[in-house]
Amino acid sequence: MTFEAPQSGPEQEIFGDWAQLAAVAGRAVSLVPGLSRASAFVDLLVALIDVQHSQTGLLKSIKADTAALRSAKFKEALDSLQHARRVGPSDSYWGHHIDRAEDRLSQAFSLASDPRDKAHIQYNRALVYLALGRKDDCRYYLGQSAQWANEVVDLRMRKAKAKIHDARHAAERTKRHRLSPRTANALNTTAAIATLNLYLLFYGALNGIKEATVDSVRLSYCDELKDFIGFFNLIEQTASSLSGDRRPRYLALHHNAGNDDYTLFFR
Repeated sequence: MTFEAPQSGPEQEIFGDWAQLAAVAGRAVSLVPGLSRASAFVDLLVALIDVQHSQTGLLKSIKADTAALRSAKFKEALDSLQHARRVGPSDSYWGHHIDRAEDRLSQAFSLASDPRDKAHIQYNRALVYLALGRKDDCRYYLGQSAQWANEVVDLRMRKAKAKIHDARHAAERTKRHRLSPRTANALNTTAAIATLNLYLLFYGALNGIKEATVDSVRLSYCDELKDFIGFFNLIEQTASSLSGDRRPRYLALHHNAGNDDYTLFFR
């Protein structure tokens, strides 16, 4: 049994490749004890495993620096979840496999240094505890995952600099002034013509190349943030479902028409 995320619609826009897991996790949180709950936990493990093994999922898209998610410990944790999925909650080994998965996730977390790794691992641990029916532990690890996810967002924001306008909070909605590449080139050209100095022309060209390179690097951080937002919103949705007393605050990154910059805001 496998799950496929919807190819279009608001859920896909908010969660990306994590849309199906968001739906299944929400159902598992809301169900009462009983057979339906046991079935929901199996569905939860199916979705959790499938999305991380899929062609567009976590393990296929992570970068080389996310070593903890490539480690044997993380893969052993997923293998244990596979075994739990196979035997089901009614089997006496269900708890053993789930406990082993949590132990391997704990070891994988001890190897993690990248905030992305830590956010992903702690989210897995949260759902492991949810599968055991331990909501307090689930809530704790969701909080941990959210903490690291926010660090990922803030780090990408800092590295992207003026390429991303932070409109998450009203107090931060201030106009940012910066010198555009067109203005910088115009000033360089004017200075060169005024002084008739070929050196300044050459320097202006080099400066333009350098600025274009810097812009390209900063835009790459925009792309990384865009790819991460679906997972960020998955954490938010699961935490909101678990608390039952607040609405989720989903992030969105909007490309500003006519420019090469973006705006980050809560939907």
